Amino acid sequence: MNPKVILLVVVASIVTFILSVVFSINMVFIKPKNLANVIKDDPATFMEAVQTAAKDYSRFSAEKKLEEQFKNPATIKTKGRVTFGNKKAPITIVEFSDFQCPYCAKASQRMKVLIKKYDGKVKVVYKNFPLSFHPFAKPAAEYFEAIALISHKKAKEFHDAIFDNFSKYERVKGQKEITRKLNDLVKKLGLNISDVNKNLKEAKSIVKADIKEAGVLGVSGTPSFYVNGVDAKNVGPEVIIEKFLKDL
Repeated sequence: MNPKVILLVVVASIVTFILSVVFSINMVFIKPKNLANVIKDDPATFMEAVQTAAKDYSRFSAEKKLEEQFKNPATIKTKGRVTFGNKKAPITIVEFSDFQCPYCAKASQRMKVLIKKYDGKVKVVYKNFPLSFHPFAKPAAEYFEAIALISHKKAKEFHDAIFDNFSKYERVKGQKEITRKLNDLVKKLGLNISDVNKNLKEAKSIVKADIKEAGVLGVSGTPSFYVNGVDAKNVGPEVIIEKFLKDL
């Protein structure tokens, strides 16, 4: 058999699964041999069909996963954690974030918009997932939690001070510079550095627990959002918020 034909049959076999899943909705089934002929006669049209089918399958798969999550949402610990918005709001967004992540800085602004948009119905619980390649992120997360043990109000001010002035902290590195930046911020908040330092041991345990929990959930990057336990990765928080609001 011609090597090119063999290659076509192999490719056909690989993509048949995707195509058959999508087309099976309309009860259309394709045999590998017939598909190979389609590829041979009109490869450009075939590739366009494969790309379309792959997108359809990806969307179909994401929708199915989302349906399953609504039925079995993840359980995420939020009791006693720093919360933005109305604490009694029926919809909880859990945000796993990193204090040196530019996307997280943008997300912090986005969360403010959502809290305002869904006034009284949405709250945001901040949790830590500092990435290993951001040297400032983990120490900042530990200071944040140490401050939260003193005052949630001050912890929220700390959070906003970093993300609202992100350019000052985006490239911070080196232990001395990190400590200096964090201590300067503590002073600006009107807090005693020694009081914060006393809480660092407990704060480190909280951050460690957040990282572990994120790992169990499958969080791999920041920011990551869970709306009432439903992962918003593929659709965004607003789609899930709207769905929950319809059921209230």
